[in-house]
Amino acid sequence: MPVTDPRPWGRPEPEERSRAYFTTQDVESDIRRLCSMLDGKIDEHGEASMRSARADVAYKNAHERALLVAEGSNAEQREAWAHSQVEAEYLERKIADRMEHAIEEAARNIRAQLSALQSIAATQRALAS
Repeated sequence: MPVTDPRPWGRPEPEERSRAYFTTQDVESDIRRLCSMLDGKIDEHGEASMRSARADVAYKNAHERALLVAEGSNAEQREAWAHSQVEAEYLERKIADRMEHAIEEAARNIRAQLSALQSIAATQRALAS
């Protein structure tokens, strides 16, 4: 049976190639875009870290103040009462902590994408030489 496909080795048609291959300019553009995004995430992380630290200090201070006025016949009862009095501060602390971790994860994701693009760029350089 004769081969009717004029494309050697089944190379994609030009319209398919645009979806399947990265040009050097595409890679460089994406690297610049991701570097800019990473810079933004680093700034966000700094701000989130400060919010998390402030929320942690506020929770601990509120908890200690609640313990000072807690009533109960033993330490467990006083601790339970103090926890019940600082629920809002505890929630704020947990939310701030989770937001900080979410930003860290977003930055890791961007770094992984940058790494992949760097590999693509290295392969392109090797193929071009």
